[in-house]
Amino acid sequence: LTALGRLEDAAAKFETLIKNGTSYQQVHYFLGETYSKLNRKAESHYNLGIHHFKKNDYRNARFHLMRARKQLEDPVKRKTASDLLKQIDKSLRKEAQKQG
Repeated sequence: LTALGRLEDAAAKFETLIKNGTSYQQVHYFLGETYSKLNRKAESHYNLGIHHFKKNDYRNARFHLMRARKQLEDPVKRKTASDLLKQIDKSLRKEAQKQG
C-alpha cells in the first residue's frame, strides 16, 4: 500500500496489526516510516522508538522516544514513551557500569 501511495490505508493496516497484538518489530518501523511520509512526526518518532527499543538499540530508541514524548498529544502514548525512556536509561547505566 505504501508503494501505491496509499499511505493512510497503510498506516491504518499497521495500526490494526499492532492493536491485534502483533509483536513483529518491523510493523513499528513501517508505521513510523509511513507516518513520516504523512508528516506526522510525533507518531513517526514514537513508532521508530518502539522499533529500536525492541531491537535493544537503546541509543536510537532514546533519540526517537525523546522527540515523541515532547510532541505527542496522546497521554497514553506519552506515558509509554516516558516509561520506555526510564527502562532505556536504566539499561544504559548498567551497561556503563559494566564497562567502567
